[in-house]
Amino acid sequence: MTAERLAALRRELAEARDELSAALAAADPALLTAPGLVGEWSARELVAHLAHWNDWASTCLAAAADGQLGDLVTDTWDVDAQNAEVARDVASMPMSAIRDREADSYARLAERISAFDPSLLEMPAPWGGTVEGIVIENGPAHYAEHVRHVRDWFAGADEDDEDEEPPAEDPADR
Repeated sequence: MTAERLAALRRELAEARDELSAALAAADPALLTAPGLVGEWSARELVAHLAHWNDWASTCLAAAADGQLGDLVTDTWDVDAQNAEVARDVASMPMSAIRDREADSYARLAERISAFDPSLLEMPAPWGGTVEGIVIENGPAHYAEHVRHVRDWFAGADEDDEDEEPPAEDPADR
């Protein structure tokens, strides 16, 4: 792998994150904390989830650079439990704090990608795939997956609004 591939990964990450930001900006702010976007999660939990997995990818890059990638996952590793814990931890936090958390995690991952030795991208991960795959799965592909959820959720909210009958005109308003 080459330095150009690292630059491409960073661009893909930035573009995917920009798509998420645009999707969230187009959403009704009152719905950002409404459950149901993904299961019982609101956009708040979803964005915290993305931040968590950005941090995981950063941790994997650091471990790979130190030759310790195999030390990260044990037999008791439970992705669903991690996701549930993240959602519980942020359930009462304001969306602005969650967006700040995600921005920080994104910046860490982008920085880690930029400084990473490109020859290590092909390193196999003990749980399958490669280091590059870890970055893609937890970075650009993960954002893209959840951008679709955000757009579908908020488009559905708009469609529900369009299905409503307009209020009857009050004769006193004439």
